[in-house]
Amino acid sequence: FMQLEPFTGRRPVFLGDDTSDENGFETVNAAGGISIRVRPQGETAARFAIADVASAIAWLAANFNDGFEQTDRSDLVA
Repeated sequence: FMQLEPFTGRRPVFLGDDTSDENGFETVNAAGGISIRVRPQGETAARFAIADVASAIAWLAANFNDGFEQTDRSDLVA
């Protein structure tokens, strides 16, 4: 989907905390993106690691904060 608007020309960012996320890390790496393993344990394909969920949220807020809030998600029940 990175070839579709509005994603064309953008850099993918993928954070994961589980071995089931390894394919996602590999895919994002192949696309030149940023892959981050949260709470790393052992080997990972992610290029970066971050200690815990709170640190991941802080990193996202510091680097991508455009006013988006966790409560703005459409999958949450009001």
